[in-house]
Amino acid sequence: MVGPDFYPPTRRLSEKLWVHSEPCGPILKSYLSFPIKLRIGIISAFATITMAAIALCLALGLEEYWKTPPVETTVDDFNRVKYKPKPSLT
Repeated sequence: MVGPDFYPPTRRLSEKLWVHSEPCGPILKSYLSFPIKLRIGIISAFATITMAAIALCLALGLEEYWKTPPVETTVDDFNRVKYKPKPSLT
């Protein structure tokens, strides 16, 4: 029933039972699940970008330890270590 009166009809005027045509549970669930999915998506994207940035920083920071310069070490008579570059093949 549609009309200017916003109050439900009283029992004295009518014996009709007023119900919604669809249950409200699934409708409310659909409205409330979208913000949760949006937050999970944003947090997952931020975490993925952060982990990639950490891995890149570690890779760039440890690059000098991974690349050892090609040197020959020799020990002289006084137990001194001498380093000299290996000859290049290029």
